[in-house]
Amino acid sequence: VVRNLLGLIGKDWLFKLSKAVFNGQGDSIIKSVDDIVRLGKEPRIILTELVVHLRALMLYQAAPKSDTLAA
Repeated sequence: VVRNLLGLIGKDWLFKLSKAVFNGQGDSIIKSVDDIVRLGKEPRIILTELVVHLRALMLYQAAPKSDTLAA
């Protein structure tokens, strides 16, 4: 409920988008972003959340036992 009130897109969308990015599925990226925007989410928030999510994935891949991910 809180994520929705703040206009955040949620983890399911983030994992779907990041998977499409890593697999080079441009059509899936465009459809997902379009679906998210139709739900009333702001494009800027979508990009901000995706960047934060991708950063966390990269940090996890580089150092899975790092305390940086706990923050």
